[in-house]
Amino acid sequence: AMTQAGMILGTAAYMAPEQARGKPVDKRADIWAFGVVLFEMLTGTRAFDGEDTTEVLGAVVRLEPNYSALPADVPAPVRTLLQSCLIKDPRRRVADISTALFVLDKAASLAPPVARRLRHPVPQSRQPRIEDAWRGSHSPLPPRSPPPHWPCRRCGICDKHRRPSRPSRASPSPRRAASG
Repeated sequence: AMTQAGMILGTAAYMAPEQARGKPVDKRADIWAFGVVLFEMLTGTRAFDGEDTTEVLGAVVRLEPNYSALPADVPAPVRTLLQSCLIKDPRRRVADISTALFVLDKAASLAPPVARRLRHPVPQSRQPRIEDAWRGSHSPLPPRSPPPHWPCRRCGICDKHRRPSRPSRASPSPRRAASG
C-alpha cells in the first residue's frame, strides 16, 4: 500500500511522538520504539496506555512513562539509557542503537550471573549472553572452524597459489548473446 505525506502508520503504543504527529521520522523513531519495549520488559507494564488508539497517541505525545514502576535493582546506566531513548524531542534522543548496545553490554558485564538469581540455576554454558540476544540466538557462539583447505589451482596440492574459483560459464552472458 502506498502512504501519503502526513499519513500515520504503526502501532500507537510504540510510535515516537514525531511519528504520532505525522512528522518525518528517522532511525530515532526506532530508538523510541526500542525504549518502549525495554520499558515493558523491565516493568511488565505498558509505557503508554489508553482505552483506544487516540488516548494512546495522546499519552505518547503528552505524558512521560511511569519510571517509578522500574524495579529497584535496575542499574542506573540502564535507567539513564531508558530515559534517553524516551525523550520526546528526537534531537535530544539517543542517536544510534549502538549506544544502547554498549550501555546494556556494560551493565550486563557488571551484573551478577543470571544463575545466582534463579531458583533452578542454568548451567553456565547455557546462559544467554548479550551478544547472542542481539543476534536473536540464545545459544553460545559456535567455535570458529579453520578456513577450508583449497587446493592450489596450479599444482592441486598446496594453497600457496590459491585463488577463488570462478563460476562456470554454462550459459553465455546476456552481453555476449546480444552481440553474437
